[in-house]
Amino acid sequence: MRRGLRASVESYSIKQMEPFYAFTRGIPLADANVALANFQAHLELSDAPSIADDIKVTVQAYNEDDCRSAASLCAWLEALRTRLVADGIDVPRPQPGDGAPNEKITDWLIKINALIDRLTADVPVDPADRNDEQQARWILANILDWHRREEKAVWWEFFRLADLSAEDLREERAGLADLKFVGVVGGTAKAPIHRYRFPPQETEIRGGEELRILGGDKLGKVEAISFADETIDIKKRQDTAHLHPQAVFAHSHVDTKGIAEALVRIGEHVADHGVGGDGPYQAARDLLLR
Repeated sequence: MRRGLRASVESYSIKQMEPFYAFTRGIPLADANVALANFQAHLELSDAPSIADDIKVTVQAYNEDDCRSAASLCAWLEALRTRLVADGIDVPRPQPGDGAPNEKITDWLIKINALIDRLTADVPVDPADRNDEQQARWILANILDWHRREEKAVWWEFFRLADLSAEDLREERAGLADLKFVGVVGGTAKAPIHRYRFPPQETEIRGGEELRILGGDKLGKVEAISFADETIDIKKRQDTAHLHPQAVFAHSHVDTKGIAEALVRIGEHVADHGVGGDGPYQAARDLLLR
């Protein structure tokens, strides 16, 4: 859809596209967002038994709406394609991927898994049967891929926020919606600072955050925000100076590649020379040995 058509929406999220194929949701998005937040909070607190039945029903109905909407979108796109083909226009179908991770991830996993095998080859399954040196190697092996796993959650949250509508972002603490352009308050011609007014709403944005628009593209950085005046100043990028979004959201990502690679270097040293003894990474190895 993103590469096949142009639509008069700020992003190509499925909720933004639903009016084009006349899909009506059974559960209002505002009600669904409240139920999803409640549901997620209970799961994170390991308190699934306390989730109320009405919350479960709402979340299930919301997911069913998503599935029906996706099916309706598919049918609408197929109808558009059929009409174009009937008019003699060639509309080739993209080739599906094989679902395998990209080469960069694959190479990393091959490297990590081999190192994990080396570090844990003689480590007993039962922690009670391990000595201090084996326990240290087990801990080290299990943190080698920790940052990659953690980043998945960060990007899941990004894609969730990027897929929301302006109405949805009004209910998100990471978002700010119903923005009205006030004027230029600083910056340069290429990177201006634009001021926007917003109505009262709950938000965690406090200044300094990197902002993105509906769909997830970068917009700029929060230069200042005033809840008394209900204004936010956004320092734009050169390629976004002309954009005046209806809603924005904040999302930050800390690159942990350097830390992950440092852990691998420690793991390789321990696999070659053991946890104890003199040599490189003394502090890290002492920490593992407690």
